[in-house]
Amino acid sequence: PAIAQEDPRIEQVRAHLDLLDDLAVRPPCGQLPEPERWQSAVPPDVGSADPVISAHRGALTLAPENTLWSYVYAFAYGVDLVEVDVQQTKDGRFVAMHDSTVDRTTNGTGAVNSFTYAELRALNAADYEPWKGTEFDPARVASVEEVLRLAARVGGGFELDIKGSVTDEQPLAALVERYGLIEESIFNSADPRILVVAPDANLIYNRDDWEPPFLMYEIARVFAVFGSRLDEYSPESIAAVHDGCGIVMPHAYDAGPENEVAQFHQARAIGADGVQTNQPAANIAAAGMPAA
Repeated sequence: PAIAQEDPRIEQVRAHLDLLDDLAVRPPCGQLPEPERWQSAVPPDVGSADPVISAHRGALTLAPENTLWSYVYAFAYGVDLVEVDVQQTKDGRFVAMHDSTVDRTTNGTGAVNSFTYAELRALNAADYEPWKGTEFDPARVASVEEVLRLAARVGGGFELDIKGSVTDEQPLAALVERYGLIEESIFNSADPRILVVAPDANLIYNRDDWEPPFLMYEIARVFAVFGSRLDEYSPESIAAVHDGCGIVMPHAYDAGPENEVAQFHQARAIGADGVQTNQPAANIAAAGMPAA
């Protein structure tokens, strides 16, 4: 629609796409675009035959988040990817920590980047309910290297949600490349420095609700994966992403834990290729791929 073409945000996105496109190396896309389906995708696309499941913060309902056990349990249930929130310590090491402070999930207090790596690893990462006093207590905050070694060992992938304490994403990309996991991993970032180190890195685009389908198609030439809330997607926007050879993995967890499986089925019904979930066991079963 003409009104959408005039949205100033479109040119802002296109300017950044041009910057990234100069650096990114994506596989050739052999998909023939069908712009008419970007206006009316009836019936919706059929997503990936094997749903792509990413465990948000690992299996945080089965083990303490930010610990290696959370990622072990997620991979044990057969997920393709574990999502890891990456923070940087005062001395430049990368660790798994969702919050900007250690207060909620450890026995420490203060910003993550106010601790050295050794100081952070000395904290008890199971010092919160419901994990206090369980078999997981005490536990350590996982280093990114530990999670990379785990993913490499089990043949899994790595979804990096890069937080504000990370001052330079180039060393992080180099670390993922060192473990041979660039192809299997997704960077939740639009920082071009990642592509300087790893031109073939997969970037995830967090959709809002304003981007018209034609722009989603353009974005897919650089961003391999699309995330964000399920209610921000339509069959038409997903068809546009697919025409650009991208995959769509919205959140299944935004409507609450009791609705995750329903959100998975709703996502698949409009053409999504998978989901990001807080309950990997339930969604792996919903996908028809229950773990042994």
